[in-house]
Amino acid sequence: MTLRTPLAAASAVLLLAACNSTPAATPTDAATITDTPVVTDAPVVTDTPVVTDTPVVTDTPVVTDVPAVADAATDAVADVPATDVPTAAFSAMTTLTTISQNCMPIVAADPLTVAGTLALTNTGDIPVGPITLSAGLVVHLLGGDTWATFGVTPVTLAVVAPHSTGTVSFTKAAGTLASDAGVTGCAIVPCGSPIRISLVLAGPNVPDGARAASEPMTLPCTN
Repeated sequence: MTLRTPLAAASAVLLLAACNSTPAATPTDAATITDTPVVTDAPVVTDTPVVTDTPVVTDTPVVTDVPAVADAATDAVADVPATDVPTAAFSAMTTLTTISQNCMPIVAADPLTVAGTLALTNTGDIPVGPITLSAGLVVHLLGGDTWATFGVTPVTLAVVAPHSTGTVSFTKAAGTLASDAGVTGCAIVPCGSPIRISLVLAGPNVPDGARAASEPMTLPCTN
């Protein structure tokens, strides 16, 4: 009879287990993939042709010989014969034969008396007129303001032919002196004022607003 000690029994169990077990694969026995081909021979595209020979269009003809339209128009106008258009031209003057203002103690609403002649000289190439005197003006010499207006008895200057002179007499219409200042009598045109009398002309070939002025004067009054 053989006696086994506990240590001997344990050794026998370990030996038996070692004999019956399958050896485990160690990491060193695993197949290492070392033969995978590394793509190192892929061709590098370095020979792609660079388009440097594209022709640059530098020979496009520049149109410099097209005739200018402005020149054509100028030439056309230059070839049209010029024609002289007759124009009206004249000078006109008012000459006073009577001018006075009655400022006696009883003063009328219109104390001014004016009479005279109009002379018009046609210096143009076409007839002027017939001419009517549409109004009279009392103009202050200092500043040229119109102090008053008055009516003229109806009168017409006949047509004045080119390079000739026509005259007509006129008279201020009674009771027509007026002012925008809102005054009457001798307050409209104060006595001793420096003034001139102008007549407003109207008619064929007469510009709008044409006037015939008198010489400057000082307004005389009867006090």
